[in-house]
Amino acid sequence: MCFKDLAIGIYGPAAPITLNSRDTPCSKTALVRSYSDYVIRGLGLHHETHYASSVPSRTVVITYMSRRITKEWPERKYCDSKHSFFLCHLWDGFGPRHLGRMISNDREVVQALKQLEQYPVSAEFKHVDRIIVQDVDFNELAFEEQIRVDLRTDIMIGPHGAGLMHNIFMRDRAKLIELFVDGSSANRHFHNLAHWYGRSYSGISASNPIQIEQLLLIVRTAINQIDTTKY
Repeated sequence: MCFKDLAIGIYGPAAPITLNSRDTPCSKTALVRSYSDYVIRGLGLHHETHYASSVPSRTVVITYMSRRITKEWPERKYCDSKHSFFLCHLWDGFGPRHLGRMISNDREVVQALKQLEQYPVSAEFKHVDRIIVQDVDFNELAFEEQIRVDLRTDIMIGPHGAGLMHNIFMRDRAKLIELFVDGSSANRHFHNLAHWYGRSYSGISASNPIQIEQLLLIVRTAINQIDTTKY
């Protein structure tokens, strides 16, 4: 079958990875990897990828994907009727944006993760020169800036939600940690997406509020699993 033009929604309420909530055997699929490359190159960000460096970085960057209430839908905030697919005025009746699955001790989690930056890396993480922790709310960033964050991320961690779609734009050596809170553990969307890319993945059924010591143990294990000799 031939198509002159074809648009495929990889993620959305009716997309295949959303409807299919079971683990799939496919790994390193050309479709997902090509889609990732297409977006990065389409935004002109390929020169900012890890492959643009002469040697792999020994810095491990951890990105905490927050889920927080915002007064304005990001689709409306960054809408441009001249260049956007949707007309901006169609968002006017949506009202404030409400979210579920928010971490109730969100600030405490961020503070605990930030402490890893002062961790004696030479003692426990001999393959790492430095640890950087980013607290990122993608609702506050334009799409191009979101992708820039992805490109320098080694460990992405956050509660189950659409933002974890961004794992396909991370470094090849990177790892996704999904926190299943508030009954979201039946969803396998991001396990599959990471698997289709060829991404290392961990799904953790967690209480809400998050148990800080349990989380730090999981993240320290993930840091040890990052191969800083590779991109």
